[in-house]
Amino acid sequence: MMVDNTENNEFRELLSDYAAPIEDDGFSQHVLTQAPSPRNTGAIKRTMIGTAALIAAIVSVPQLASLKHFISGIKLPEVSLNLSALNEMSISNAAIFALLAAMLIGLASSFWLNEDM
Repeated sequence: MMVDNTENNEFRELLSDYAAPIEDDGFSQHVLTQAPSPRNTGAIKRTMIGTAALIAAIVSVPQLASLKHFISGIKLPEVSLNLSALNEMSISNAAIFALLAAMLIGLASSFWLNEDM
């Protein structure tokens, strides 16, 4: 069975000149030579990410009390484990917040210090 591609060929023929460069008498080259060279985008990126992190911290810190109240209201089902080591282990709220802060700092620093992003 032979497939008729006349519509595709007509479409390709119609768009064949679309990507051709437009003659502008050297205007594009002149604009490129007059344009300032790009700045250090890594420094700009780190500054923007740092500023965003600072704004996020300013917005989120007042909400921590509400978050703690919300989390304390969550009721989880009781789970019984027969392992004595797990029953004796107790993690304080400060340790949990320290681990969360370490994860957030690690994530922020990976975005902030990575040049490939």
